[in-house]
Amino acid sequence: MSSVEEMKSDIEKINEFSTTFSQKTQNIEENVNAVIEKLDSIIKIEKTNDSFLLALNTALSDVELEKKINDIQQKQQAISEKQKEYLTIIENNARHIHKIKQDIDKKQDKIKQIFDGVDNLEKSMSLLNTK
Repeated sequence: MSSVEEMKSDIEKINEFSTTFSQKTQNIEENVNAVIEKLDSIIKIEKTNDSFLLALNTALSDVELEKKINDIQQKQQAISEKQKEYLTIIENNARHIHKIKQDIDKKQDKIKQIFDGVDNLEKSMSLLNTK
């Protein structure tokens, strides 16, 4: 009977092993794949962060900061020059306007003669337009 008892013990041991083995290995592959996907996602984010940090570090180098300072100064200079040009043109236009207004005032007699002459011409032409 020892062999029956032995066989019974062996079967129990196999059943116990298969239950434990199945429980331990059943979902491990799915869990591992989920963890790997999560790690891939986190790694991708950190690589993006790393690229950003490297670019930021480069931008903070003395050479890059000096370039940026020079660029800003050149732009400020260009704006200042354009503003000065604009103000000069405005001043010139103001002088021209004032001079033209003075010329109009000085030449009122001649201008009146022209207006009167045009009025007379219109009257003369209106005689021909009547039927």
